[in-house]
Amino acid sequence: MMEYKNKNSERASLWNKEHPERAKEHKKKWLNNNPEAMNESRRRWKVNNKERLIEDRRRYKINTKYKITSEEYDELFREQGGVCAICGKPETAKMKNGEIKPLGVDHDHETQIIRGLLCSKCNCGLGHFNDDTNLLQSAINYLYKKDE
Repeated sequence: MMEYKNKNSERASLWNKEHPERAKEHKKKWLNNNPEAMNESRRRWKVNNKERLIEDRRRYKINTKYKITSEEYDELFREQGGVCAICGKPETAKMKNGEIKPLGVDHDHETQIIRGLLCSKCNCGLGHFNDDTNLLQSAINYLYKKDE
């Protein structure tokens, strides 16, 4: 029985290569008529390819949002020694799956120029101050007054 399946699969694969347009139409029609099978297939793929899915999503996000490639991100990460550009510590925040988040891409919201990579805490801190250096200086002055 297994030998038959293998030969049949080989024949189907060969036919698909020889008739790509018809194979595409046939697949599209089959998927429309079998949505449960397609959903199950996608679910299985996601379960078996979690790391690739996470990496693909990360790559897509940094490419579409910040207009840099994953290689450029990795280069920036290496230049910073894998730590936050502000506090000098590695990221500690975790994603839903329990893995450590990658450092966030910090950029000027007006010019879109990338300034560096930040941990979640520092990135949120800058965000709460709206990247306003006067407001940040006021916070620093306040902290110094509290120490006196």
